[in-house]
Amino acid sequence: MGQKGSVVVVEMRVLPVVWVRAWTELEWPVSWETAFAVRDRLGWEPKPHDGEMFWTELSVGDEGGVISNFHGRVDDVTIPLTTRVVRGQEDEHTAPRAWAAYRAYVEALTGLYGPGRQTADRGIAKTEWVLPNRVTLTIISSDLGGGGDAVVESPELTALGEYEEYYIEKYGEDAWFNG
Repeated sequence: MGQKGSVVVVEMRVLPVVWVRAWTELEWPVSWETAFAVRDRLGWEPKPHDGEMFWTELSVGDEGGVISNFHGRVDDVTIPLTTRVVRGQEDEHTAPRAWAAYRAYVEALTGLYGPGRQTADRGIAKTEWVLPNRVTLTIISSDLGGGGDAVVESPELTALGEYEEYYIEKYGEDAWFNG
């Protein structure tokens, strides 16, 4: 990487959409064995002491993705969509490139899955799709310009999120959080 105190210039690259589709188009629920097989087939490298965490070809330093589980089945996968730009090493091109990558991803996925639900709050933008297999795919980017993420959630998490929305709509946010 470079010696302590030196500046490392990182080219921002974008993960191919087909790699996100490798997760969204699986038959769910997904076992650990299947998740690790997909990770390995994509050429992503497991971290030495924790196979749930992995590096992609875009990883810089310790940044990477995560496969989360509940009771031995995959709940969600968080995948970095772009090369991370280390905080403090951003330049005037970092945020525009990150937003361009976000828009390109949303456009490509809209072509595949139709329009997603878009939200934006305090410099963070999300576009979310609930796919026919009940998997939720969320693409996230922010003004920080450090890159974006794709989060693929299991049908079980999708159902939980829908229940949360229903409950909050019916009883209010205070009831959900103070329930």
